[in-house]
Amino acid sequence: TGTKEIATSMTNHNSKNKRESSSKIFRIFILGIVLIFGITIVAMNIGVEKSVFKEYSGYLKRQLGARETMLVNELAQNRSKTQFLYSTPPIKGIVRALKNDGIDPYDNTTVDQWIERLEIIFVAFLENNQDINQARFIGDANGGQELAKVERKNGNINIVEKDALQKKGGTEYFVETKKRLTNSIYVSDIELNREYGQIE
Repeated sequence: TGTKEIATSMTNHNSKNKRESSSKIFRIFILGIVLIFGITIVAMNIGVEKSVFKEYSGYLKRQLGARETMLVNELAQNRSKTQFLYSTPPIKGIVRALKNDGIDPYDNTTVDQWIERLEIIFVAFLENNQDINQARFIGDANGGQELAKVERKNGNINIVEKDALQKKGGTEYFVETKKRLTNSIYVSDIELNREYGQIE
């Protein structure tokens, strides 16, 4: 009887060990599957992120190229508009009058008359160019004194009164323009508009 009890005890013990061993193998197997699944998910996410980054990078490059083209075209158009304003009769008439004590020797038009005509042209120019907010003519004398100015404010186009005109001789665009050859056009850097010493 004692021998049978020992054999039964050993059989039960071996069976228990086998179950524990099988349980460990099963847990390891499940853990391995979980790890493989996790690694696969991470790899897929990385692949998706790279794909999204590549696609978005391409989109940004296309947008940048399109905006660059728009800017180049806009600058070309603004150069043409500036050339048009420069070619209008009041510009040369004002210059001639200022060199001849305020009277244009060509037709005896006063400098004030020429300025009034230029202001009318500026008003029409702003009315037909909604993207432009100011047009001004700056003289070379008196510290870069404005001689004519028209501006768009609150949806209205106004001629700036003579006593409200400013000196612009210290501005970067005035200084750089004076360095250029006659009939050339200077495009300044983009900066905040400053009126009467204050940034608008």
